[in-house]
Amino acid sequence: MTGRAKDKPTQIAPKPADVAEPVERVAEALALRNMADVRG
Repeated sequence: MTGRAKDKPTQIAPKPADVAEPVERVAEALALRNMADVRG
């Protein structure tokens, strides 16, 4: 995540990596929550 803000701040369209990273994090959080629910 470091160095991304100063890398072309005027660029409007996000790079695929900038979009995929948060999505992966959300998916991981959901998976962890589902595992916790299964364990009870």
